[in-house]
Amino acid sequence: MLALAVGAVLWVRHRVRRRLRIAPRVRSAAPTTFVVSAGPAARYHRRLRRVSTEAQLASRLDPALLDLADELIAEALALEPAVLAVARTSRARSVGRRELGVQIGELEGVSRRLSALAAQASRTTGEGGASRVRERLVAIEAARVELAEIDVHAGLIRHA
Repeated sequence: MLALAVGAVLWVRHRVRRRLRIAPRVRSAAPTTFVVSAGPAARYHRRLRRVSTEAQLASRLDPALLDLADELIAEALALEPAVLAVARTSRARSVGRRELGVQIGELEGVSRRLSALAAQASRTTGEGGASRVRERLVAIEAARVELAEIDVHAGLIRHA
């Protein structure tokens, strides 16, 4: 009976830890309390998970967006250490917390646009011809420019 209880606890813990992952194949260092916590760091982490999930779904709807989705997921993964740092700091660091919220908001905006692009592409799959391919190419190029602007704004690169 004890072995069964220990096994059940370990299985539940494993499922919770998997649920905390921003990317399915990358382990998260986030505490398990982030699943239900109402704190700012937990909310930021859930927002990053949502960005990643939307990007994954968009790449499944339109495989041409796989590279952009992977870049967006990588950006979300890059912000996870900052989210964990927010969890360890006091309220005195609210400026850093706001900055992180802005960065996550930008990722969410890009994620929404990527999802819209994928949805549009899935609706137009019945239409053929070069015009559909050209429209998708223009949209992908615009998304890449937007990601580069986010990188510049976030200070990840110094030039556009």
